[in-house]
Amino acid sequence: MAVYRIQQFVKAITAKITEEDLALINKYLNHSEIELFNKLPIYDRKHSINVAKDIMREVNKESFNKNNKDFNYETLIKAALLHDIGKSYKKLNPIDKSVLVLLNKFTKGKLKNYSNFKKIHVYYNHGEEGYKLLKHKNYSDKFLGVIRDHHKRDISCDYTKIIKEYDDKN
Repeated sequence: MAVYRIQQFVKAITAKITEEDLALINKYLNHSEIELFNKLPIYDRKHSINVAKDIMREVNKESFNKNNKDFNYETLIKAALLHDIGKSYKKLNPIDKSVLVLLNKFTKGKLKNYSNFKKIHVYYNHGEEGYKLLKHKNYSDKFLGVIRDHHKRDISCDYTKIIKEYDDKN
């Protein structure tokens, strides 16, 4: 676990958006979504891009669309790109996040009791903040549920499970 967290930290501080990344963003997000996406710090944008790219590499588009009539592949990739949009509420830099991860571990999750501090609130509730940010736009309840619930333990929605799986890998 410690090695994974170190790798995650290094990825965050060295994150760069490539031309390929920009093409992906432009393909799946509309103008207002891109504006919103760009409010995230570069390391959160790169993380979301990596989640989307991993899904694109490992989830077959044709079989996904064939088996999922109400949530197509393009919507899944859009959800991957926007899943952490609630982090734009209050930015957590890589050091903040590292400290919060350690405090969460040492307090066995009791850090959550201090959610009145914005950074702690965003660490635990960025899914809910993303949901609030997007709920007044033209998204389906399923899409909004994926954004809101991607860190919950008991997930019944298959689309949220996919986002969570690839989010956890990145």
